[in-house]
Amino acid sequence: MQKTNQTLIKILILFFILPLTLLAEDETQIFTVGVTAPLTGDFASYGEKVKQGVELARIELEQKNIKLNVKYEDACLPATAVNAINKLIQIDKIQGLAANFCVIAMPAMSGAIQKNQIPSIHSAIASESILKLGNFIFTTDMKVRTEAKKLAEYAYNTLGARTAGVLSIETDFGIDYRKFFSNRFEELGGKVLYSQSQAIGVNDFKSEITILRNKKPDVILAAHLGLTLGALLKQARQLGIKTPFLGTNEAEDPSVREVAKNAAEGLTFYVSQPENKTEKIKNFEESFFDKYNTKAGLAEASYYDSTMLLAESLAFCKGEAICTRDYIFKMKIYDGVSGRFSLIGTDESSRNFVLKQIKNGEAEIIK
Repeated sequence: MQKTNQTLIKILILFFILPLTLLAEDETQIFTVGVTAPLTGDFASYGEKVKQGVELARIELEQKNIKLNVKYEDACLPATAVNAINKLIQIDKIQGLAANFCVIAMPAMSGAIQKNQIPSIHSAIASESILKLGNFIFTTDMKVRTEAKKLAEYAYNTLGARTAGVLSIETDFGIDYRKFFSNRFEELGGKVLYSQSQAIGVNDFKSEITILRNKKPDVILAAHLGLTLGALLKQARQLGIKTPFLGTNEAEDPSVREVAKNAAEGLTFYVSQPENKTEKIKNFEESFFDKYNTKAGLAEASYYDSTMLLAESLAFCKGEAICTRDYIFKMKIYDGVSGRFSLIGTDESSRNFVLKQIKNGEAEIIK
């Protein structure tokens, strides 16, 4: 009888404790994260890419028992970015910033990010300023500097250009392209004949284009993006400029071709692309197409990666901020769907470049 009672007690213990053990193992971790991107206006097409990448990551993270409450803020300009990060931190109580698109937004948000110890990822190409903002801010993309120098080398060595013109947006993004392209081009022996910046929201380039037409440079770097870049190219061709145009890695966005139409033909630019298509990348591309009925580009893959990276780091650290920051610092290399890239503190990630050109309305690899 005593043995029977002891056995019964053991069974009851297993009955009540085992489900609790399983529950502990399968318990879902929940985190609140923010995303800042241009969801309206001239650059809204980029904001849509951000959202697509983040949302697919959010869905797939649930399979790993990680649930993200994602709070989106329509922020690009410094003033809106400051308001956005303050809301995200003070009202939404975010534990991390999973993605940021606009280069000029991050410096404006950095004070609040550092003060409140919010692990944050800038997931688009990075200016020099972003890499110096503090130890809670990371980037999953390369520096403007790296790409701008490659564009200058392509212009001088491959195109045989000896003179150049530069039109850029008046932000850290455009300033870095203008500076590093011009410096490298002139180091090689070339000469920049004309260099001019325009503020965000200005889409009339007729005066600048007229000056360039008179100076007749061998090549023109257009460090603009989205609808603005499309308008620039269209106006240039309308005013008779036949000079080859170089663009930035953001030039692949369909909004550029939608505005420029045939004027986008021949636009050449570098983008980073994985050297090898791993199973992880193939699975991502398949899942992305199934959800959105369109092919994933580098941008969508990058925002997916930044969201995954932050969420996995938060989960490992149970949401503790300093642990999450240090975990990312120590990661060094991340195998993402945008490729295998280095992630060493606030230094740039190292990526593989390919050269693309707009041909018959599509961006094709030419090198």
